[in-house]
Amino acid sequence: MQPKQPAENSLQILPSGIVELKQTGFQTKDSIVLFQAKIDDLTADMVKQGKKMLILVDVTGVTGQEPEVLGMARERLKGDFTAMALVGTSPAIKMIINWLLHATGDDKRIKSFGTRDEATAWLLSR
Repeated sequence: MQPKQPAENSLQILPSGIVELKQTGFQTKDSIVLFQAKIDDLTADMVKQGKKMLILVDVTGVTGQEPEVLGMARERLKGDFTAMALVGTSPAIKMIINWLLHATGDDKRIKSFGTRDEATAWLLSR
């Protein structure tokens, strides 16, 4: 059995104003809790200023996750944002994204894409 690649998650505000969240490696409850705290810190001022919250979540590098992570992600998708685009290319990641979208029932603000370019174009159209 190969060792699990540790999670490496990063975030930044792109020049377009989109908040980019990039997740790679094996996601654990702890890695998600730490990442959510960073996300909240970065976006708190944007929310206070009433700016659009356009979020690009790139999960193409995710290699797996603990079972609790899916429930945490589902709750996070109910958050305060204008639109969220999820990018994933592997069949397993696409299946998880589609499950999350179905679980939230929010197909107006949240969409899944195979490429970053498609996701960015959709977000900028919001």
